[in-house]
Amino acid sequence: NAVTVEQFSGLSIKSLLARVVVSERFRGFKFAPLLSLRDATVLLDDVATAGVLVSKAVKQTKHGADYSLWKLGDLRSDVLLTVFLFGEAHREFSREQLGGVFGVVE
Repeated sequence: NAVTVEQFSGLSIKSLLARVVVSERFRGFKFAPLLSLRDATVLLDDVATAGVLVSKAVKQTKHGADYSLWKLGDLRSDVLLTVFLFGEAHREFSREQLGGVFGVVE
């Protein structure tokens, strides 16, 4: 498996399928690197970003429902994007491994 750099995020992705999926999912969105998300005006457009899962935890709401708290990083800066996964998203993605690459779209 050849490793290539994904065109939007600059992250290395081994899987050809993953590269194709990322390109398809980001089509129509303005790609915003994590570092640029510090500027709130970036969020006025239809934006997408990508990051590496660097931290994760399962928490509980005050009503006892589980949810995931993720931190995504770009491996180039100290900027981390906090992502909360509730309901079906938590059930589907809570077992993802650290080091995985994930896209986030508005």
